Amino acid sequence: MKISFAYLDHWIEVQLPDPEDSNTIYVNLWRAEGTFDTDLYNAYLDDYQFTTSSSDPNEWVIEAINSAIKHLTSWGVYYYEPSLISAKTASNADIADIPF
Repeated sequence: MKISFAYLDHWIEVQLPDPEDSNTIYVNLWRAEGTFDTDLYNAYLDDYQFTTSSSDPNEWVIEAINSAIKHLTSWGVYYYEPSLISAKTASNADIADIPF
């Protein structure tokens, strides 16, 4: 069974085996179309396989997605961290002369 997920301008494809045959999961990662220059880059990023730690096939998809997100995070693809953004509150005097 193949399952595809969109994650931050990337596609994660997970191929699950028959639980009776194997517990090796195949993961493919690539950039979403329109998010890169096709003259300079290819959509393909990486593919890998791993053996799940859980014996429950229902947990395999979660393990695969967590693994793929960790893989993308190692390349610098992640959600922003609100704690890293500093904002200052403006008063009415500060915004009084904005011309809109």
